[in-house]
Amino acid sequence: MSLIRKTLATAVLVAGLELIACRKCDFDKQIYTTGTVLKEYGDIQGRLEAPWAPYPPLNKNDRPTPNQKYLLEVNTPNGEYIISVIENPYMTKGIPVPLEALAIKIKEGSHIKFPIAIEGCPSSHDNDKIRTIESRFITVLE
Repeated sequence: MSLIRKTLATAVLVAGLELIACRKCDFDKQIYTTGTVLKEYGDIQGRLEAPWAPYPPLNKNDRPTPNQKYLLEVNTPNGEYIISVIENPYMTKGIPVPLEALAIKIKEGSHIKFPIAIEGCPSSHDNDKIRTIESRFITVLE
């Protein structure tokens, strides 16, 4: 067998093992951490300063776009995390949390709880501490 075929076969085997390992992931068993919000970023902040906030506008054209961005810089016991918060209105479990509501509740200095991993599932992002998290998984602890 040539070196290229051996390398390709090894890559396919490793990818297959990763898939099998991720099937063991129980997405209901997330591992959480807590931290303090250092800074908020994103285009949602300017919308919240509008005269109608915190109430939604009556004009349909003034509503926030589905591509709005809301990011948090959070200091935790494990180090600093950057979280891109997304809203998933099409989820199958739980109640969606609008980004606008979360952004009103969270301020710099707020204490929050958020998931950093899923029990039993290998993650390739363990060291970079950058996450995309659905808004429904973030809890403001006050």
